Order: sequence, then C-alpha cells, then structure tokens
Amino acid sequence: MNTAPVALLLSISLAAALGRNIIVRNYSRRDGLTNADVHFFNAVSALLSALVLLIWGGFGTISLFTLLCGIAFGLTVGFQNLFFLRALALGPWSYTTVIVSLSSLITTLSGAVFWHESITVVQWVGIACMVGCSVLSVGNRGEQSQTAKRSQTVRWLLTSLLAFLLNGLIGLTQKLHQSSTHREELGAFLIVAFGVLFAYSTVLWGVSAFRGGHGSGAVSSAMTPMWLVWLAVGGVLQAVNHKLNLYLSGVMDSAVFFPIVNGGGLVLTTLLAVTLFRERLDGRQWVGLILGIVSVVLVCNPF
Repeated sequence: MNTAPVALLLSISLAAALGRNIIVRNYSRRDGLTNADVHFFNAVSALLSALVLLIWGGFGTISLFTLLCGIAFGLTVGFQNLFFLRALALGPWSYTTVIVSLSSLITTLSGAVFWHESITVVQWVGIACMVGCSVLSVGNRGEQSQTAKRSQTVRWLLTSLLAFLLNGLIGLTQKLHQSSTHREELGAFLIVAFGVLFAYSTVLWGVSAFRGGHGSGAVSSAMTPMWLVWLAVGGVLQAVNHKLNLYLSGVMDSAVFFPIVNGGGLVLTTLLAVTLFRERLDGRQWVGLILGIVSVVLVCNPF
C-alpha cells in the first residue's frame, strides 16, 4: 500500500469531518431545535451529498448487493445524524464526541473477528490509550450536574449511546461493502445511500412540520439563507468524508483505519474547542489530549 496517498486522503477526510461537525454543533445549538429541524438538516445535506457524488464519479453499474448495502447505509447514517444532533442539543460537545468516538472499538474488534485481521500488541496498547484519552479528555462536570435536569441527562446519555452504536454500524457497513467483490461500485453505493437518506428525511420533515403546525417558527428558522448555505456546505463535506472513508476502509485494516478516524477526530475536536471556541482545559484534559495523539501513532504501528 502506498502510504503517502493514504495519509493525504486520511487528512482530507478528517478535515471534512471536522468542518461538518462544526456546522452540526452550531446547528444543534439553535434555540428551539425540533425534530423537523433535524430532518430538514438531513434532507438538505443528503441532497447536496448525492449531487456532489454524482458529479464527482458518476453512478456507474450497480449490483443487488450494492443496492441493499446502500439502502442500509443511508438509513443508518440518517438515524446516526438524528441521534447525534439530538445528543448535541441535550449535552456538551466534548462528552458527546467522546462517546461516539469510542465506536472505533466496535469496528476494530470486528475486523479481527470477521475479516481475520491481526491486532498487534502495540495496537492493543494504542487502543487502550485511546480509551484513556476519551476518559481524560472530559473535564469537570460539577457545575453542569448541579443545573442540568436528571431527565435531560438520561435522554442525552441514551441518544449519545445510540449515536455510538450507529456510528459503529456505519463503519461495519463500509467495511462489508469494500471487502466484497462489488467494491468498485463505490459511487453507486453512496449515491443510493444519500438518495434514500434524502427521501425519508424529506418525508419525516414534512410529517414533523405538519404536526408542529404549518409555518411554525422552529421550522421556518431553519430555512434562512445563511443556514441553507451552511447546510449545503455540510452536505459537500459529508460527501467528501464518506467517499474517502469508504475507499480507505477497503485498503486499510480496521484496527488502523477506524481508530485513526475516530480517535484523530476526537483530538482535532479538542484542539478546536480550545483554539476556536475558547474552551478551557484542565490538567487532566491536557494529559488526555497528549494520550490521544500517542494512541493514533501506536494504532498505526510504525514499529
């Protein structure tokens, strides 16, 4: 495997994911976020993603296997986006990102179980460091715990765990398709996926908007020109991220690819929180950040 192009593609993928997560975070913080808003976000992002992918590489041929995988992938991405947005609306960005990032444990271990990929001692140490990073990257929640309602905390935890499980399932679906004889149907797989996501998100958005009342403020506020532009940008970044990840999941071992994508994303999110959003880190969080960087290096197994 030529490591230079792979490293470049990984960097672009991580940057696209980080950019989209910034948009998702800000969107989720809007006052009065409703289910209609979430479905609207999914619909616009999916439409732009499908169009970008169609222009990027075309549709090409498609098999029944790719069609079924694409449908499953689209549904999984949609529900993961739904629960991730709701979790961000209910709880802190850092905690939610930590929980979702741990989904790399699911995909890494599945590579050893289903695809007989070996996991070295060094990589096991890296995985352990990644877990330590996830724990240490979380700061003191004392102030939030005193003010947050218990019911909201429980709902945040449940939605975060569902986003974690679905994020792991996204990785498994990527690996399943790219390990098959239909791996060249990458464009068709993703276009079908985002087409499905657009279709059912549009339906759910319409139903939610109708139940909330025609022309409700929460729904119309999501349609401002500025937010439409940002949602479109998010759709483009989503297309880039998923196409690169789908390709990389087929050329890299699960024990390397998924920890880098999830663990690296966690480190970048923490750095962004410090530099852009001016979040303060305590000593434990700084140790966690350093441990996260070490975990990415060890999982790559440069030795």
